[in-house]
Amino acid sequence: MDSSFANSEDLECPRCHHAFTCEVWLIVDGDARPDLLERVTDGTLHSVRCPQCESEIGRVDIPLLLLRREAEPALLFLPADQTSSEEDQAAFEGLMVRLREALGDEWDGAWDEEDAVPFVPRSLLGPLLSGDAETAIRAMAEQMAERLAQIQEEEPEALEALTTAMREAMAQNPLAQAMQELLLSANKWTDVWHVIGSHPILLSDDAEAQLAQMAQFAEAMGGDVAQLNALRMVVQRSREIGAKAAVAEKLGVNADDLELIERVGGASAFHRAVDQFISAPDEATARTVFEQERSFLQQYSALQALDQLIAPSAAQPDVQR
Repeated sequence: MDSSFANSEDLECPRCHHAFTCEVWLIVDGDARPDLLERVTDGTLHSVRCPQCESEIGRVDIPLLLLRREAEPALLFLPADQTSSEEDQAAFEGLMVRLREALGDEWDGAWDEEDAVPFVPRSLLGPLLSGDAETAIRAMAEQMAERLAQIQEEEPEALEALTTAMREAMAQNPLAQAMQELLLSANKWTDVWHVIGSHPILLSDDAEAQLAQMAQFAEAMGGDVAQLNALRMVVQRSREIGAKAAVAEKLGVNADDLELIERVGGASAFHRAVDQFISAPDEATARTVFEQERSFLQQYSALQALDQLIAPSAAQPDVQR
């Protein structure tokens, strides 16, 4: 069943003065109307062209609620450009009521939960739907930079007040501060261990919910969520066995070796050495890498594992790796 909904608007072409009526879509059921979904993706859904002279009149500034049943999230809301946050919320609630009535038993109760439906700036929707996360993120950054530059020029006091308010809000929200540190540490697992140890709030249900939402949004943006999911897994395991043991488990080393890993170069050096050995193109190269990294790898209790890998080759030098 098509749950799309449009209003009729009476317009007049400013060029030829032809009066006509056009449909402006407020709800698009992307599954039932792939033609409309395509127009949403390329940004032409609300563009208006005169049927008489075919000149481009412009774009109607109205909100849009987009439904894609198999997507995650299934619903996206695009606010109008020239509206306040209160007007956006009122428009969103009205369209949700209409969609709920149209879907009937198909309505998913999870959509009623707070923040279940992301509000997406119109400039980001096309890249988001096409899976071009890089373009979407770049567009968001450009949009934010332009807005900050405008505020800096027109209302420098307001920008200073905003910055101060953000700092105060972060200070008053321990979970937000801890989450920021956790994400910044995600490229070095020994740092993750320390951050989790310093912020027990990261082991709370609220922290798990936030990480899950971040992963969900990143996936919706078409991004690579592997690192974020790995971070979630370490946090979950930290709740069960402690942060130190969880990070050691992730790295494949003994928990007692984490301080040593940190002191002599970090987990990245350990994994680089192992990767060089395992990916060596031939037996001679593998032996060379093994001898070069032997003293380093011994410090991580890794020699036994590597010996198990190289022993069969040492015993049978003619066998290809």
